[in-house]
Amino acid sequence: MRSMRTLMEMLWGNSFYRDALFHAEYGTMIHSDQFSGTPGDTARQKVTEWLETRSAGKYAVNYHLRDWLISRQRYWGAPIPMVYCPKCGEVLVPDEDLPVLLPDDVEWKPTGESPLKLHPTWQHTTCPKCGGPAERETDTMDTFMCSSWYHQDEPMKVSILSLIHI
Repeated sequence: MRSMRTLMEMLWGNSFYRDALFHAEYGTMIHSDQFSGTPGDTARQKVTEWLETRSAGKYAVNYHLRDWLISRQRYWGAPIPMVYCPKCGEVLVPDEDLPVLLPDDVEWKPTGESPLKLHPTWQHTTCPKCGGPAERETDTMDTFMCSSWYHQDEPMKVSILSLIHI
């Protein structure tokens, strides 16, 4: 095991895990009815043609620009510990006020906005610097943020402002 540098290398050594690991190339289709055995390089075209004959889909290229770690329409991620004060601007929530807890009584409405933004009281708070009225950040970080970056606590406090302005 010392010769292996990553978990991927270790798992690849066990045939049980090989199919679960990432494959960069298209393989032969399996468990796909009439498409089982279709080589990967032609499978996309054949399945797309089949869908088009049934008016169930068509070939299209979609481009999506996504923020990394920041989500605009989520509730279940970690709240971004920041408030917006008209007097002080963007202010980080002090350590003694962490963690910022999400409300339990959000309403899920099909508005395309975060339920936190629509909550009647949660986003309204006081500024940690001046004590005046302020609003909480209503976007959330992806759920892996808490478990993957806890060792970066201090650097994250310094760079969180740059993360939300990507």
